[in-house]
Amino acid sequence: MAILVNFSPKGMGTEQYDEIIRQLEQVGAGRPPGRLYHIAYGDPAGLRVVDLWESPETLGAFGEKLIPILESNGVTLPPPDVSAAHAIVAGDPGAENKSVARQFLDGLQQAFRTGITAPLDSILAPDFRQSVPGIPPDRAGFLQVLPMLAAGLGDFVQTVDDMFAAGDCVADRTTWSATHRGPLMGIPPTGKRVTVTEVHIVRIADGKVAERWGAWDQMGLMQQLGVIPAPGRAA
Repeated sequence: MAILVNFSPKGMGTEQYDEIIRQLEQVGAGRPPGRLYHIAYGDPAGLRVVDLWESPETLGAFGEKLIPILESNGVTLPPPDVSAAHAIVAGDPGAENKSVARQFLDGLQQAFRTGITAPLDSILAPDFRQSVPGIPPDRAGFLQVLPMLAAGLGDFVQTVDDMFAAGDCVADRTTWSATHRGPLMGIPPTGKRVTVTEVHIVRIADGKVAERWGAWDQMGLMQQLGVIPAPGRAA
C-alpha cells in the first residue's frame, strides 16, 4: 500500500537540509528504495517535506538511516502525518532527470558568472566524464578550467532553448552570450559581445550527472572575436 507522508521537521532550514542530503548520499541512502517522490518546500528557515512511499515498510527502513543523521544536525522530527494513497497518476517520466540536468545548467551559469564551482561539485558524480571539444574530460579538470574561462567572459547569460529526456539521458540545446573581457583560450580581450549555441547530452545516475557529451559553435565564436574571417569576408 502506497502512503503519502508529510514531515514537519523542527530546526531544518535549507543549509541543514542540504547537509542531511549530503550525509544520506554518503551512506547510500540519497535515493532510497521505495520512495517514489520527494518534495522539500516552504520557508527557507523551516522547510517541510512530502514523500510518497511504496509501503510503510520501505519508509521504516529509510527512517533507520535518516533519524541518526537528523539528530546529528540538530533536527527533531515530530510524528509525521501519514495517509494511504488512493490513486497515483504518473507525470513526465523524465521530469526528475530533467530537474538534475537543469540544476547542472544553473550551476554552470553560476560558475561562468562568478567563478564559483561549488554547486557543480555537488551535482557531478565522483567519476564524472565528458567529451566536449576544448574542455577537459575529467571531473577535476572540468572544475579547474571553469574559473579560467569565467575570467574571460563577463555578463554571462544562458538560456535553455530545448530539453528532452529519454531513459537515463537528457538532451539540451542552449544559447549563451557574454562580453569578452579577459584572456580567453589565448585570445586577448576584445570587448566584443558574443553569442554561442551548444548541444549536449547528459547521463543521469543516482541523481547526479555521470557523463556528458556535447558540441558547441567554436567557429562562430572565433568569427565573432575576429580571430578568423566571417563567411563572405576576406581574411
